[in-house]
Amino acid sequence: MTPEQKEWLKRPTVLPPCLRQIEGTKYWEFVEEYRISLPPPDFPNVLVLPVGWRYDRASIPEFASFLINRDQLGTLSPAPHDAGYQCHGAFTRNILGFPYIVNDVGEPIKISFTRKTVDDWFLMYMLRQRIPSWRAYTAYNAVRAWWGFREVLGTAKRW
Repeated sequence: MTPEQKEWLKRPTVLPPCLRQIEGTKYWEFVEEYRISLPPPDFPNVLVLPVGWRYDRASIPEFASFLINRDQLGTLSPAPHDAGYQCHGAFTRNILGFPYIVNDVGEPIKISFTRKTVDDWFLMYMLRQRIPSWRAYTAYNAVRAWWGFREVLGTAKRW
């Protein structure tokens, strides 16, 4: 972990009051726009999660759910990860209803990230949300192993 990433982890994160679980489902929805700074080296860019954007916190593969379930990873930590996976790492300029990235002056930008970068966000947000480190690293390694296994089998979607 770089010194910049260690410093970023020390910053306080407030859980968004703009998030609700959709009754009777595994889905969560943003009822207000939420902006969250990306971890270094992508900082100071900001991920914007728009009103109505839904995600299911499915960042943890099923095979690892006997060790860790999605409720143990918080509601906010998986959101940037799920956003990255939904768009295959390619964020466009503010298409209605889809997450997007703004630069340090607040302008929407078109930018792409690798799967590993998006997985690294997952780890960084879990650590920043004070998820126990053993749980955060186990979830992160399960995600990395699952996609590595799927790439070997040829069933992983290419970014």
